[in-house]
Amino acid sequence: MRSGLTNLTGILAAARALGVKPLTPFTLNTEKGLGWAGVFLLLVVANLAHQAYGPQRTRADRVSGWIARRGIDLAAAIGWLVDRLPRPTEVPPPGLPTRTRTPVCGRV
Repeated sequence: MRSGLTNLTGILAAARALGVKPLTPFTLNTEKGLGWAGVFLLLVVANLAHQAYGPQRTRADRVSGWIARRGIDLAAAIGWLVDRLPRPTEVPPPGLPTRTRTPVCGRV
């Protein structure tokens, strides 16, 4: 004979009886992640700056300086694209209605 804890319903009932709160859905805050991406791009530019704009006496120095400047351009383009991302929106908790517009004529 199986006990009531072998199936999911029994486990959930036991958890409710013990006062365990249900899990909330995972939410991801992208504001800090984008900020860290900006810090990373800033460090990339800082590391490339000396090679890109320092003295370039040989052909190898000029080629590596050109590549470093293109890397700085790429970092600037990524930052420009990230700045144009839409702002994060609030996600309603589960179970709430998703309708946000009010009908004009009063019919639902």
